[in-house]
Amino acid sequence: MSAANYQLRGPGIEIDYRTDGDQLTVRGFGGGLPDDGATFHKVTPTATDVGDIVEVVLRRIDRGGNSYRLTLFLPQVSLPQGGDTHDVTGTAVFTHDISGRFAEPHGVLQTYDVRPLTGVMWN
Repeated sequence: MSAANYQLRGPGIEIDYRTDGDQLTVRGFGGGLPDDGATFHKVTPTATDVGDIVEVVLRRIDRGGNSYRLTLFLPQVSLPQGGDTHDVTGTAVFTHDISGRFAEPHGVLQTYDVRPLTGVMWN
């Protein structure tokens, strides 16, 4: 993957991702997001057959045994440096995990909040 910059938006979420600085900024609500957003450093995408996957922990296990993750599915890109912007789509998946609860959990251990993303990317 060549270095890329993404600005994406979806229902209740804004993403600013810079692969050249490995920095991801997320703003929005729900899914375990902090009220004022969050910035993550040293974010490394994983290249797969379905695109690049970026995953960050929004909140580690809290007192109630809940944890929250954000997984982004982004298209792989190969563009010359200094090119124009390109329209892109992606997907944000918030995972709420209760498997860390002190009492042995029963039933469904993860729930998902899937949000479509649209925006632009450039080098």
